Amino acid sequence: MVRWLLLSLLFIATHAAAATSLTARVDKHTLVLGESLLLEVTGHAAGASAPLDRLSLDALRADFEVLDVSRNTQAMTHGGGVETTQTLTATLYPLRSGRLKIPQLNILRASSAALDIVVHDAGGSIPRVVLRAGVEPNPPHVRETVLLYLDVYDNGSLVWAPVEAPAALGLYLRELAQSRRDARVDGETFKVVRHAWAATPLRDGEHTLQFPLLRANKFGVRLRYAAPPLKFVAQAVPGHVPVVVPVGPAPLLRVENLPQDIVVNRPVNWRFSVTGTGLSENGLAQLLSTTLGAASGLRLYPFKIEAEDATRSTTLVQTFRVTLPFQAQHSGDLELPELSIPYFDPQLEQLNSIVLAKQRITAVSPVRQVMVWIGGAGLVIVMLAWPVRRALVALRRQQCRRRGLRRITRAQDSNELKLALLEFDASGAEKYHASTTLRQWLRDTSVTHKVDTDLRAWVFRLERNCYATRMAGENFPELKAALLRYLKRLRCSR
Repeated sequence: MVRWLLLSLLFIATHAAAATSLTARVDKHTLVLGESLLLEVTGHAAGASAPLDRLSLDALRADFEVLDVSRNTQAMTHGGGVETTQTLTATLYPLRSGRLKIPQLNILRASSAALDIVVHDAGGSIPRVVLRAGVEPNPPHVRETVLLYLDVYDNGSLVWAPVEAPAALGLYLRELAQSRRDARVDGETFKVVRHAWAATPLRDGEHTLQFPLLRANKFGVRLRYAAPPLKFVAQAVPGHVPVVVPVGPAPLLRVENLPQDIVVNRPVNWRFSVTGTGLSENGLAQLLSTTLGAASGLRLYPFKIEAEDATRSTTLVQTFRVTLPFQAQHSGDLELPELSIPYFDPQLEQLNSIVLAKQRITAVSPVRQVMVWIGGAGLVIVMLAWPVRRALVALRRQQCRRRGLRRITRAQDSNELKLALLEFDASGAEKYHASTTLRQWLRDTSVTHKVDTDLRAWVFRLERNCYATRMAGENFPELKAALLRYLKRLRCSR
């Protein structure tokens, strides 16, 4: 009974295998790197089971990127039995140029024929594309920030989609800005776009990176390119180097100037910046917390760290701005604490540090500052009061003198001219008492001014003729004009 059952199962399996067929074909056997290839696999099998459900395409992935796999199944009744036809379609993108092969595909005891594919570097409207990846410097150390790049070479006619970062275990990536340049390869001119990341290995040993498929477009034709895998070895850092210590070249420390005088009990911000590679806000905060010492006479507040770069850079260097508020607790000469930032130099293989020596500052009392300000303001007021007063007095005297000259100008006869002259004070004093006679006016004027001979003679003439109806033989307008000239020539004798 058991022998009969085994023979029956063997007959059924042999019949099913004989009734199964598998064929494969492609839409083209020659293409340009970047173009797609359509693979169609058809399987026929007796019965209701789908022949291609368990078909594996893993053998193709060595030379092709397999995308958009779909299956279509149809079952038909034929000669009293059921026959199932299943079609599998997949889009293939070649990973390299040259002669490639789609190997035999096997299912049960059916196999498809192998297919030869020829992939050219360029052709038609599709240009040659070169992809190069690397790290600088190579090999890096653990926790050392290095440049990870992928250079895309083409003639500039392709429109590229954004490049995704590679999947990297044990590697921290920070995207950098793109850069562009021209280059010549094998006598051909290329436009080169560099996609870069700041890469920090988190463990030693070998690292393997595989970039996702790069997507491009040329006149509506979708193109795909595979970047070569990147391998490098990260060197270990000596165990005595703390984890928070940056690995790389020496950072650059810049300190801003503080005010010349610090007021006691008034907060002041001490600002400095740290520029280098392998830095982070958290790591820098831990370094400052452990290396920043206490300062006698100063109260230090928690510091604030923020990245200074607002946009992505093309270099690995980062700048962090540190703000450390402090307060002077008493007046006098004080010292800010020493700054020390350690780093591990991978070239010298040793631990170093950059040190900013203590800075001396002077703290002043707010009462003293107010007294100094008041004293300075008072001194300025005193210095300005005397010249301002002299200027005001001179201005008032000039105005009084001008009013006296205007009264003399308006005089219509000798009597009015006499009265105007008696009230005129050449010095311009506001509290001037008018003279009673012309001789008294001449004596008072001679005390403060140098009176010339012509003015004396003119006054005497006016005195002799002041009671006449008019000055006989005299031209009054000319006489008045002569008086004005004499008065304007008066000069102070003091």
